Amino acid sequence: MGRPFHTLDDLVGHLESHGCICGARTRDILLQEGYYPVVNGYREPFLAGVDPADGHRRYRPGTRFDDIYRSFLFDRRLREAVFRYLTRIEATLRNTCAYRFCERHPGTSDYLRASCYTSRGEYLGDPARHARELEGMLEVLERLSHDAESDKAGVRHYARKQEAMPLWVLAGDLTFGTLRRFYDLLERDVQRAVCDDFALLARHDGAEGAKGGAGEGHPITPAWLSRALRPLVEARNICAHDDRLFNHRFEDGDTGFRDLMRTMDRLLTPEESAERDREIEALADEYLDGLPEIRAIACGKA
Repeated sequence: MGRPFHTLDDLVGHLESHGCICGARTRDILLQEGYYPVVNGYREPFLAGVDPADGHRRYRPGTRFDDIYRSFLFDRRLREAVFRYLTRIEATLRNTCAYRFCERHPGTSDYLRASCYTSRGEYLGDPARHARELEGMLEVLERLSHDAESDKAGVRHYARKQEAMPLWVLAGDLTFGTLRRFYDLLERDVQRAVCDDFALLARHDGAEGAKGGAGEGHPITPAWLSRALRPLVEARNICAHDDRLFNHRFEDGDTGFRDLMRTMDRLLTPEESAERDREIEALADEYLDGLPEIRAIACGKA
């Protein structure tokens, strides 16, 4: 049986009965934002032990609803900031993958040929899934190459007016998640070229010396980038769908928010990383006064 409907007054009373101090704005905020996104999403750092009288966890003494709401607002602005830098990484991946693939396979429709992709033995994903992933990728690319109703003007033009669509046009219609799977299916030399491009564009040490291969000291290798793209895609989807980011535990079980930032650092320029960190610090100053635990998670320090 599902949970019964609760009025706004019921929800405020529930918060107060568990030790959360509500104010004049609480009811309006719950109406505007919803109880579940604000309270269920951001209450965890404010909870204390279980009340033996009713078996429910109570809020720590002095917890105000406004504190929970400030955490919610901080995370919303945090997602907006992080999203901008994730889209820069996504754009680099899209353009370098398309360029390096076409450099290796210049035929206009080569991206629809299975022979232009990696073998099962060199596939960076689960070898047992190689054939299925490759078949699925080719189906996606084939469908998009004829998408005359695409949101992308260039894709629509080629689908309607031209006999074949080049990869560098079609790539604009690939999601970040599809780009990640496409990268995993590239031949190793093409992946190395993409990694070298990332290193060069981010101006990391070793980029020029690693041209043509992943030599000693090369900061971005094909296997590392394959692993890194998974939480980056996950974070991009969190930002796009308004989910919780600052204390999200990623699917790999090891990555937290600060780990995500360090991964991004290797794919952004130092200036971009510094700019992003300044934005996060400014948001923390604006929203997290008196909330050191949350600030420590998001900024790496109390």
